[in-house]
Amino acid sequence: MRNLSIIFFITLISCSNNQDQSKKNNYSDCINAKIQEILQSPIQNPKATVKKYTYLGQTVYLINSNFADALDPVYNDKCELVCSQGGINGNSNNSCVNWESAVYIETIWTDPR
Repeated sequence: MRNLSIIFFITLISCSNNQDQSKKNNYSDCINAKIQEILQSPIQNPKATVKKYTYLGQTVYLINSNFADALDPVYNDKCELVCSQGGINGNSNNSCVNWESAVYIETIWTDPR
């Protein structure tokens, strides 16, 4: 019975590690670098997030700084700036043409601090 418990525990840890790894692989290394930049800056309130969308036929990432007057950059998998979204004036500052057609996929990261 003890051996069975040990095997179960090891399996549980192994599955947990695989799930963590799959989350890390859910976006490119350059997006991870953007996340690391956020972690080096002061904590934001509300917390910074990175959201994944499909926009104009490509996967993009909206890095939400959660500042009312800031434009939030939208990057592709290569960290090329696609456009900017948001700002205090709403759509008048957006460079994302037809952003309303973007399809939200998931929030891939929220600042854990």
